[in-house]
Amino acid sequence: MKQQITAFIQPSVMKDVEINMKTINCKSKSRYVEQAVEFYNGYLHSKNNEDYVSSVIISSIDGIMKGYEDRTSRMMFKQAVEMAKIFKFLADGFKLTDEQMDSIHTECVQEVKKINGSLMYPMKSEKKVE
Repeated sequence: MKQQITAFIQPSVMKDVEINMKTINCKSKSRYVEQAVEFYNGYLHSKNNEDYVSSVIISSIDGIMKGYEDRTSRMMFKQAVEMAKIFKFLADGFKLTDEQMDSIHTECVQEVKKINGSLMYPMKSEKKVE
């Protein structure tokens, strides 16, 4: 059962009420005021629950980042497998020994450390192919 109340409202506010009633297709002023009060109560409760909302948002972002991390890891694994296949193909084709492959590995590690993992084009090799 609804309770009747008396309220004193500025004429300019009442003008806005009448305009907004038409916009949202609200049939009575009492229903409009009731919806406005419900909305404002919800707003006040949400301000009190900011910690809860923040934790929900953080949890959602963590889930998104975990999914991104998983997809990126799978892609990097696939890329590493393809690179290993190419390297094996080249090593077999050039008949490289284990010592030569170790030397190439060491040189590549040093090069990546030197450029801090950033690729620079054109890459200049210290040794020239003869």
